[in-house]
Amino acid sequence: MLPLAWAVVEYENKNTWTWFVNIVKTDLGLGDGGDLTLITDMQKGLSAAIQDLLPAAEHKMCARHILANWAKDWKGLQRRQQFWRIAKSSFESQLRNNVEKMKCLGPKKNDG
Repeated sequence: MLPLAWAVVEYENKNTWTWFVNIVKTDLGLGDGGDLTLITDMQKGLSAAIQDLLPAAEHKMCARHILANWAKDWKGLQRRQQFWRIAKSSFESQLRNNVEKMKCLGPKKNDG
């Protein structure tokens, strides 16, 4: 993975992301985004801009950023390790099994 482009804007919102994504789309000739997978963080307005301008693109959230947000409330080494097992699951059955193991860690928000 490597960055393709960057811009300095006053605010990160749907308008600035739409402007940015449109420039990248045009410059790279991405069309509707078919055969394209985007992995992004959770920037405000970015998902909406991608959905509007690249509707055929597969859009995924970066697991590291999901964990960073999730870990603000759900702490503990066991939960972090289980999160990565979930993220790396290759098959649906493996995913379901790993999610169930996460549930077994209980609702406690801090296990050290």
